Amino acid sequence: MHIGITCPELTGHLNPMISLGRELVRRGHRVSVLASGHCTELLRQGGLEHIELPNADEEGWDARYDWQRVGEKAGIRAFLQTCKIFRRLARNFRSQAPDAMREAGVEALIVDQFSPGGALTADSLRMPFVVACNALASHRDVDCPPPPLPWKYQPNWLGRLRNRGGYELGRIISEGFWLRRTPRVISPLMLVLDPEPWGLALISQQPELFDFPRAWHPNHFHYTGPWHERSRDSQVDFPWQWLDGRPLVYASLGTLQNKLKHVYEAISQAAHGLDAQVVLALGSRDAQLDLPAVENVLVVPYAPQLKLLERSSAAITHAGLNTALECLSLGVPMVCAPVTNDQPGVARRVEWLGAGIYVALRRATAGHLRQSLQTVLSESSFRNAARQAQAKIGAVNGLGRAADIVEEAFTTGRRVRRS
Repeated sequence: MHIGITCPELTGHLNPMISLGRELVRRGHRVSVLASGHCTELLRQGGLEHIELPNADEEGWDARYDWQRVGEKAGIRAFLQTCKIFRRLARNFRSQAPDAMREAGVEALIVDQFSPGGALTADSLRMPFVVACNALASHRDVDCPPPPLPWKYQPNWLGRLRNRGGYELGRIISEGFWLRRTPRVISPLMLVLDPEPWGLALISQQPELFDFPRAWHPNHFHYTGPWHERSRDSQVDFPWQWLDGRPLVYASLGTLQNKLKHVYEAISQAAHGLDAQVVLALGSRDAQLDLPAVENVLVVPYAPQLKLLERSSAAITHAGLNTALECLSLGVPMVCAPVTNDQPGVARRVEWLGAGIYVALRRATAGHLRQSLQTVLSESSFRNAARQAQAKIGAVNGLGRAADIVEEAFTTGRRVRRS
């Protein structure tokens, strides 16, 4: 079967989708990613076919430049900008992709949770599709706080009332202001706020252990486990000789919200004088940042994250889902300083597991980060909780389970319900 994949052209979405695509290729399927020419090299390295879409739309808009601006923002401003990009990407996909899919002979589609244009296109072509959650599975459940909000899990009537209001506020902020003026605009959170009607399956790389207890799921929703391959970082250079045997801390703000210089400065200064080494990755191969030199801090544009986490005693992270799951898969406790989007929800789940400490971005000063890092390094409970999660994640083949569900959906043409 020829399976297409569509997702936002962001490393945090592309990497897990490429891993899932590679697993399906190993099972004998043909897999192609529908993406702009900006993704050619990454897809070549991943070994997947590329159905190339235009880099820009008819008005000359290229999402790459807007994503760069998102990387300079935090909180609600970054969330709003992200929703605007998702909405425009959905419109462009609906206009650009159908002919390319027909010409390539795509028979089924895997659609990212934040790519509603893919779902609408597949639906209009009467093509089977599955929705994949590469970020936190975010369907509405009043037992759980909306992921963009920094609220703790509070399973009582007051928490449910608060959560209900939070979801409604998110809908209004992300959709209402624009949809009232232009009713035909695609909702950027269509597959999040109303997932029940969409797709033959809704699969998440989030394992069940990494979620709050829920009262409700869509009946075709499936937890699996992290979709990453250890070989992913094999082509990333790193000066391994710099490591001298002291405890290692890996620090990163990911590949999107990675232009917040004051946070990088705080991380670097927090490490000063610690009996540890810190590798601070800037999240892009061409990234540059002028930071004061600190003896035990190595600043690199891009890093082999998995290989470094294998050696790490702790991590400082923005709490992107991929990084959090990779830390848990390798038993690494975290200091989480979430920036925007689903990251507060990810960080609160790390805290709830006991595998790390939540630090609000406004409090991510050198002193506070240093104190949190020392606590995570010195108190064994954080390491023990991370290792317990590691054992549970290791007992489940998340990537294989996700591929099983995709195959069942596309082979039978029927909705794959939870057992």
